[in-house]
Amino acid sequence: MLNTILITGFPSIVARDLCTHLIKNEPSASIVLLTPTLHKDAAHQFITQQHDPSRITILIGDSSYLNMGLSSDEFQTLTETITLIHHVHDLAKLESDDIKPDHKPTAAAHELIHLARKSIHLTRICYWSSICVFGKQMGVIDETIHTDDDHGFYTKQEETLSKAEQTVTSNMTTLPITIFRVSNIVGDSTTGLSSSYCGLYYLLAQIIHSSLGINLLNTFIKTHSIPVTPINYILEAGYHLSNHIDATHKIFHLVDPNPLPSKTLIQCIKNDVDVMDVNHDSLTRPRLDTAIRKLHQHHVFQNHFAHYRTANTIELLTHTTIRCPRLESYNALLLKCFYTQSLAQQASLDSKPLV
Repeated sequence: MLNTILITGFPSIVARDLCTHLIKNEPSASIVLLTPTLHKDAAHQFITQQHDPSRITILIGDSSYLNMGLSSDEFQTLTETITLIHHVHDLAKLESDDIKPDHKPTAAAHELIHLARKSIHLTRICYWSSICVFGKQMGVIDETIHTDDDHGFYTKQEETLSKAEQTVTSNMTTLPITIFRVSNIVGDSTTGLSSSYCGLYYLLAQIIHSSLGINLLNTFIKTHSIPVTPINYILEAGYHLSNHIDATHKIFHLVDPNPLPSKTLIQCIKNDVDVMDVNHDSLTRPRLDTAIRKLHQHHVFQNHFAHYRTANTIELLTHTTIRCPRLESYNALLLKCFYTQSLAQQASLDSKPLV
């Protein structure tokens, strides 16, 4: 039977780049991209850019709705055909501020489990989560099931994701589940390119080039480290583990096992910015209040120390060439692509007539 792979969470960076990765590496697989109505046009545009768009089917639905928001026939077809699920929906929600007070945090996780139990050919569920499920917990954190919420959370999004992950892990003994927890995602370590220049790292890069500068960051940032992970490592590791028989019923931290201390990371960005040929005056400078508000969302002003162990990940990647590179080796590439994209975006805005 041919592989049919369901991906939720479009248009997040993991969902988009995972789809592209699977099209290249699974030549006989078909991809089903579950897409909310809001992103329908973006999904159609996205698949036209793929190597073999005929292998991608767009289903309009929402993972948090009953039966994934699909018709009875669409849901039934899924249960009869899918062999692998990459559930990115809950990780994608972490990127959004649009979480309503009455939103049931575990709705999408419950629907995922419901679909999995109905699917007759399913061999694996890959649940994409985040190290943020640990909230304010500090110290050395293992790749184990997280059930303790007593430490509290910095944001509603973190609490939401934690509850959703707990719903999934409660079914790990009876379903073929693999959980991936990721950290701050950045671009490809070999090219610097990214399908989304958002997140904490790029916010720091934007602040450092501006008049707000490094003094603001060095004065206020208290968190011990800011773990960043390149998207190509996340995809390569996730793809290998999703096909590894020993990865079932386990949790993997797809993070840099040796993250730079916060102040070192900031200085690393500053050093590479200083030697780059960038017309900084052409770049939009963030407002001070906006920059601080966004930094607060990433709780970098808190005196937080946590080290995320990667024992499970290292064990199953030992006999491969897949390793998480050190940020220093690709930082300049990330910055070059980010500033090039920022300048192009600014030039496009400047060229539009005022109305």
